[in-house]
Amino acid sequence: MEPMVTDVGPQGCLFNYHVTAHKPTAVRHCAVGSFTSPNETNLVIGRSTHLDIQVLTPEGLKAVQTVPLYGVLSALRLFRPKVGSSKRGSSSSNRRLRD
Repeated sequence: MEPMVTDVGPQGCLFNYHVTAHKPTAVRHCAVGSFTSPNETNLVIGRSTHLDIQVLTPEGLKAVQTVPLYGVLSALRLFRPKVGSSKRGSSSSNRRLRD
């Protein structure tokens, strides 16, 4: 269980912050796509307060990066923005692209 700690700031204000003793191990979300490079296949794993990026190699999965998150991950989806589009909110730029 992750404790919630209450702290009193310099002006007497209360602050809450989230503390974890260990890195999370349970996978909450995952996505497969080209994240680090257009020529590589990546597995992006969301583990509550961490984001793990792995690359698929002939030998198997290889860890690329682990990023701690401030907060808890609630959703994960890869997307590819339309190249050369500067309009925001147009229906063509909101379409989901599939590999």
